[in-house]
Amino acid sequence: MKKLSFLVLALLFAGSASATTITSHDVTIDLETSNVNVSMDIEEMSSSAFYYTSTFPVAGSFTATADGEPLECERQALPPGSYITCDTDRQNFTMNMEYSTEGLVTEREGVNIFRYSQSIQRPTDSYSLKVLLPQGSGLVEDSNVSLPVVSPEFGVSGTDGQRIYVTWDRNPGLGQQSFQAIFNGSQPQTSEDGGIGLVWIFPILVVSLLIAGVYVLATSREDIDSVYEDLSEDEADVLDTVRENDNSMLQKDIVDESEYSKAKISSVISELEEKGIVKKSKEGRSNKISISRKYRY
Repeated sequence: MKKLSFLVLALLFAGSASATTITSHDVTIDLETSNVNVSMDIEEMSSSAFYYTSTFPVAGSFTATADGEPLECERQALPPGSYITCDTDRQNFTMNMEYSTEGLVTEREGVNIFRYSQSIQRPTDSYSLKVLLPQGSGLVEDSNVSLPVVSPEFGVSGTDGQRIYVTWDRNPGLGQQSFQAIFNGSQPQTSEDGGIGLVWIFPILVVSLLIAGVYVLATSREDIDSVYEDLSEDEADVLDTVRENDNSMLQKDIVDESEYSKAKISSVISELEEKGIVKKSKEGRSNKISISRKYRY
């Protein structure tokens, strides 16, 4: 019954906030501290209050800012999550929230399972989730578990040199978005026989992967002109615009220089990104669109 109430409230809110557009919605979760950081670029705010629902409880300290200025917010426990209301008279701004939560990880058959869901209640151009695994943890092998290690499967794993992380980037529709990552616990850092020890294996592995990556990059460059025969007219137009601006430019600038609508540009860029021709990264309140390295000389 509590979950049903949560969904009903989320649906009612979605209807009342339909005029608001989210350019980007980025969430970073640190599983070592259970801290959550949310950043949202908001356009065409249609009310004097900002509403946000979390499918996990907002516990401990909570801070929220609009363009860096503190906001007064109210939190309401709405099992299984929380409902947040912040007063603001802005229409276009960047919203940041930081809070701690609980219940993101469960243990099963000797492995840890991270599960997270996000309710997308407004039209959103891009959504990104990044989860940092605890120090010393790593993703398990697919063969060791019956569940998907990373779900959805387009999630990408990486490392910052000390910790493993998984990121998901998507152009979401309205509704619930669910994510999963399965990882093991901390590993011992030294070997009993005085050998090299796991503490050294990881850095060596990282260096080896970097060397391999440089080699693959150097031997996999392609002529960008060869991809045009597989592109639609609007995809070719957008690609030409980016090439004419030193292979990289902001998405909002592409919209300004193009005859296409903002929604059309977002759709075309997503298609080019899926084909591996361009890459998209966050920069300020817009996205930076760059031609993939293998097509650069």
